Amino acid sequence: MNNSHNSPPKWIAQTIKLLCKQAFHEEILGDLYEFYDLWISKYGETKARRLYVWHAIKFLRLYALKSLFLKQKTTSLMINHHFRIAWRGLINGRGNSLVNIVGLSLAFASSLLIYLWSYGELNKDRFHEANDRIYGVYSRVIYPGGIQTSINTPAKLPAELKTAIPEIEYATGFAKSFRLSLQGVTAETFQKGDIILKMKGSRASPQFFNIFSFKILQGNKENALLKPEAIAISRRMAEIFFGSAEAAINQSIRYKNERNLNVTLVFEDVGDDSSLQFDYLTNWDAWVDMDEFKPSWRHFGTQTYLKLKTGADPVAAKDKIQDFLKGYISFEENERGELGLQLFSEQYLYGNFENGQPAAGKIKSVRFFLGLATFILMIAIINFVNLMTAQARERAKEVSLRKVVGASRSNLMHQFLLEAMLTSIVSSFIGVLLAALALPLMAEISQTSLRFPLGDWNFILLLVGVVLCSGLLAGAYPALVLSRFRFVALVDRSSTKSSGLGGLRKGLVVFQFSLSLFLTVATLVFNNQLDYLLNKSLGFDREHLIYVPIEGALKSDYRTFREEAVKVPGVLKIDRSSQTPHKMGFSGQFFNWEGKEESDNVVFTPSSVGFDFVETMGIELVEGRDFDRSRPADINNFLINETAARAMGGNVLNKDATIFGKEGKVIGVFKDFHFNSLHSFIQPMVLDVKEGLNFGTITIQLNSDQVNSTLQRLEKLHAELNPGHAFDYSFVKGVYEEEYQSEQLVAALVPFFSGLAIFISCLGLFGLVTFTLQSRVKELGIRKVLGASFSQLVRLISRDFAMLLIVAAILALPLSFFAMQDWLAGYAYSIELDLWVFAAATILSTVIAFAIIFGKVAKSAMSNPVDSLRSE
Repeated sequence: MNNSHNSPPKWIAQTIKLLCKQAFHEEILGDLYEFYDLWISKYGETKARRLYVWHAIKFLRLYALKSLFLKQKTTSLMINHHFRIAWRGLINGRGNSLVNIVGLSLAFASSLLIYLWSYGELNKDRFHEANDRIYGVYSRVIYPGGIQTSINTPAKLPAELKTAIPEIEYATGFAKSFRLSLQGVTAETFQKGDIILKMKGSRASPQFFNIFSFKILQGNKENALLKPEAIAISRRMAEIFFGSAEAAINQSIRYKNERNLNVTLVFEDVGDDSSLQFDYLTNWDAWVDMDEFKPSWRHFGTQTYLKLKTGADPVAAKDKIQDFLKGYISFEENERGELGLQLFSEQYLYGNFENGQPAAGKIKSVRFFLGLATFILMIAIINFVNLMTAQARERAKEVSLRKVVGASRSNLMHQFLLEAMLTSIVSSFIGVLLAALALPLMAEISQTSLRFPLGDWNFILLLVGVVLCSGLLAGAYPALVLSRFRFVALVDRSSTKSSGLGGLRKGLVVFQFSLSLFLTVATLVFNNQLDYLLNKSLGFDREHLIYVPIEGALKSDYRTFREEAVKVPGVLKIDRSSQTPHKMGFSGQFFNWEGKEESDNVVFTPSSVGFDFVETMGIELVEGRDFDRSRPADINNFLINETAARAMGGNVLNKDATIFGKEGKVIGVFKDFHFNSLHSFIQPMVLDVKEGLNFGTITIQLNSDQVNSTLQRLEKLHAELNPGHAFDYSFVKGVYEEEYQSEQLVAALVPFFSGLAIFISCLGLFGLVTFTLQSRVKELGIRKVLGASFSQLVRLISRDFAMLLIVAAILALPLSFFAMQDWLAGYAYSIELDLWVFAAATILSTVIAFAIIFGKVAKSAMSNPVDSLRSE
């Protein structure tokens, strides 16, 4: 070859040496050099160099394609090989595979059910289009002794805010939870022809549908609630009364047998993804103007929601709204009223208030269950790790032989990871199937409509991610451990013991049983607290009381209904009250008394009642006397509770007092009773007599032996005196228990999922016992040959596990104590954390654990030692 300046480009030779195997360098370059000499003599240097480069590139391209094809073919064969071995391993080790799959399947199913419920809770109210611009207004009154915060605001506030704050685009009022009056009405009567039904709904301003993205089926949202007689109804209500949504528009419907309303809009039924639940909405201003209290700026009993303009600064809006009430309410010199804004999408989850600011609420339950789901999944993965490593001695020979025939550590790691991934995928399919079967039960318990959000890619990606991560986490540790075995394992089985790794494995089991013990304590505490809430004496007899709302003709003729009702067999007592006795939310500084100091900023809960209220409710008098019909002056007198008497300084009998302009004397003190949930302490309370109010609740005490027949007679009487209104009654015990739906959900689900976590933990303990016995089989055989008894062998093995359980108890019990203390702190009245709860949880966990340990150890201790020593 010519070595002068006519030599081919050197970078071609360097590239070929870099990309091609060394064995081919001389052959490839030799051929190219020969062609180059031929081309240079025939075409000249320029064209020869161009042809040299072109042929070198063509060769490299063919070489790359061939290498890629061979690599792909090799990879495909390797994956197929790994998959067949993994599947064969699952079939051959069907015992351990079954335990792994059962544990992971149950963990996947339970975690998926919890996630679906949590998904619904976390996405509540997030379907509205302008979600980041919709806010709820909350109020706080700052007293010298503290801060009273609530989502309740004056009914006149929405319109005033819209006018005064330029950042606000729309504002609306709303009466939440159907509490449309102090009587706690949950449904109202509608009539169309012969159809008379009670429906649940609320009131809203005309701009309501401009703020919230509820789907409109018929009508125009811009003018749907403009007129006083306008009503917007749901598809369900339209189909009940008119047959269809289309037929309902511009039709009239009779409301509470008082007036006709005109259907101006039909919206899609409100789903579970909304915290605002209603079947109809009527005009806000018409409702406010019909009441003597609601137009007052001091009446905090409704909710205000607003939507900021696009690009508006929320901070500026909050600053402007903070002192808005100053221009409308004259607060005392030592108190201050403020308003605040909270994103509407956060109100459902962060519905509590601390120090005047929104704080955690339902989000605590969501976090707890999400944590529980994570821990259940972690326990199952730990079990998988323990059971995989428990097979170390059995897999050592396989690993060593495969290394002898050329398998690298990376090949072995890929093999074990694929086995773990295959187990995870199989378990996930079974888990999804189990979750689908259990979904109706979970929906019934949680009182929500659960579904698989298959159209949500976030959900699908999360599900796939959990499956893959579970497989990787479960297979990573066994892959690292088992792939380390060397050929010496064929000769010395003791080398398969994982020096320094046993501590980690035991630590995982300690973690499992610490969590199991924690969940057992939590289950006992949750159930005891719920039992306490539902059965604690409230200071009145709730067992045989019913509520009947005062509506229709009863507003003006309650006296006739009372006089006729007491004649019904089975009716023991009957009376009325302006607020529902078990839930009195209306309060303020309305009550003044003789000797009151200016610094006495005592908030009272007032309720106007009849003469027989105390007797009907079964409330005990501790001082003074009850109201007496034979004493006309008692219509101006007052009864107070023990808490009010203490706040007034004691010696309250015959003290002059006033409330809402009524002047009288305190004639008696009754024993404290719970007129709100046990989340809050009993507040000062004052009762006065007003039997002529046109609103409120009738409370009737029934004879327990005649409930059904008495209700039938009361329904007949109600139909005679109040035609056009369905007889709507509710048992006090039932509506009281509704206040604790969140607690009942926790108490219903936690025992099930805690039991599942404990069961999976037992599988993990089974794995560790198996591993321990396999690694000590020769030792047990020798001890048995040398005369060790059955009980000695059992004690020898059980001692190690007893230490693990002791460590788990030391870790779990203090943690569970402080966690339960924090949870119970959310209640004004709660159970005491007795030692028996922790003792019972520890004993239960210990009995279950040692039952598993004893069964496995006993089987090994009773085996023939010859079998374990035969190979030595």
